[in-house]
Amino acid sequence: MKTQLIMTMGGRGGVGKSIALLAIADFLHCRGQKFLTTDCDTENAGKISCFAHWFEGKTVSLNLRNTADCDRLLSGSAAAGAPFVLADLPSNASGDIAAWWKEVATLETLQELNLAVTAIGVVTPQVGSAESVCEWMDTLGANIQYLVALNRLLKERVESPVQEAFEDWFSVDTTGIPLQTFEIPHLYDEAMEALTRSGELPSKAVKGTELFVLMRSRVKAWIERIHSQLDKLGIFFPDKARQMAEAK
Repeated sequence: MKTQLIMTMGGRGGVGKSIALLAIADFLHCRGQKFLTTDCDTENAGKISCFAHWFEGKTVSLNLRNTADCDRLLSGSAAAGAPFVLADLPSNASGDIAAWWKEVATLETLQELNLAVTAIGVVTPQVGSAESVCEWMDTLGANIQYLVALNRLLKERVESPVQEAFEDWFSVDTTGIPLQTFEIPHLYDEAMEALTRSGELPSKAVKGTELFVLMRSRVKAWIERIHSQLDKLGIFFPDKARQMAEAK
């Protein structure tokens, strides 16, 4: 079985990488796909903002400052016995893994492991977030595929010079490496807070009673917008996307 390792990348904290990975986990769950979770962000271990919060007791922890754990990120994912492994990497990990990655994550090694890798970057209108993703792409190279999210979670769309500059970057591949993009839409703060407290995948939370009915409605609309974009991209199910395109 070929496994797809889906891992976050980026040098800035607080831009929404864990939320982007959570949305992808929910998408895979709703498509009936099995996946395993790995949290490499040891500095935020135990915090409600960490990826493991959503998968309590089911997440493998790795410290990427340890070479053996770096190896386990690839070899453990390849041996997981699941079609997908989701890994949340710490924001400052690029320097820690750069030499290791270039040494071991060659095209030949990934093929021998029967492992595909998708790196998830998140960009906000914040200065520096786009540059951080580009730096990571330069480190990880062209042997993997890239998915970049525009995170509008904390702010509704506001037209401004900063926003326009961001849109220019987001719509143009400045790195020379192919990438795909999607948007994390705005979600009312109280709805996001309620979802986080629940510790449930969004699609599960909207079916329960822990969230107030209006919050459930907001979360449902939010996650469905993300699912719709990921379906169209076909990055996780290329065969299905190809079939849909041929049927048109």
